[in-house]
Amino acid sequence: MHIPSDLADRWAAADLELRHALTNQRRPRMDDGLTELAQRVRSAHLEMAAVFGEIASLPGLPAPLAAAATAAQVHHRSQADTEGSRATVPAVLPADIRADVAALWAYHQMGHQIRPVDVIIGLGSHDLSVATYAAQLWRDAVAPLIVFTGANAPTTTARFPGGEAVHYREHARSLGVREDAILIEPRATNTAENLTFTRDLLAEREVIPRSVMLISRPYQQRRAYATCRKIWPEVEVICGSMPVAIDDYVTSIGDVDRVVNMLVGDTQRIWIYAERGFAISQPMPDDVRQAYERLVTCGYTNRLVA
Repeated sequence: MHIPSDLADRWAAADLELRHALTNQRRPRMDDGLTELAQRVRSAHLEMAAVFGEIASLPGLPAPLAAAATAAQVHHRSQADTEGSRATVPAVLPADIRADVAALWAYHQMGHQIRPVDVIIGLGSHDLSVATYAAQLWRDAVAPLIVFTGANAPTTTARFPGGEAVHYREHARSLGVREDAILIEPRATNTAENLTFTRDLLAEREVIPRSVMLISRPYQQRRAYATCRKIWPEVEVICGSMPVAIDDYVTSIGDVDRVVNMLVGDTQRIWIYAERGFAISQPMPDDVRQAYERLVTCGYTNRLVA
């Protein structure tokens, strides 16, 4: 199957621009220069999406190649949306709640030391950095196998129409992870299902891990750990997420309310899920509980469990 030269040239040009912009974009805070780079990255992703869309519609293209091109098109559109949010005025935590948000953020970091494990498990969510970090750890030989798990939640359907695990896989492959080093579990809709279905998937392939590393959003680490210890007690588990400070994470997501609501909701789930038998109990210092209560009083209640 021959790809027309104009598509190949546009593909190469956009790919070159994307690589150049990303190389120069690794700076810790948003400023005018970074905003310009984010706009360049977004434009390059949009061009890549257009190219893959045209490739997918080429007459006579074999079905597997058409499916791969469509997946790449969706991936680049998603990345363009992300860069579009980065190119606007950065989201900043209000000073009056920053200390409380930082207290919850710190509480959810498990502080586990990275070490070799049998399997890396990427827990699906709206946060594509889960797949980015899993790919980085795979390249660092932390584990020979990655499992991405997740269907969709209301917060991810628009961004990941093919499902969280599927999009994570495509992103990890774009970062150099071999196809045969990734398994996907596309049905789970909560953390308990993530772990149960992943364990079953591995067992079907006669993989019985002694140790796993759970990769999640930064504020999901403690809940993921507590759930795994309940659901899968025989496996040694460590938890991690893309290393990032709270202010930089808020900027990367681009929505203060969303991050704070999710953080408050995950904090409540630490004791609610233990009481309901979904997870093991975790200690919660008084200052963390008080920070949680103040944020609830401020109206950050959208993600609370009834």
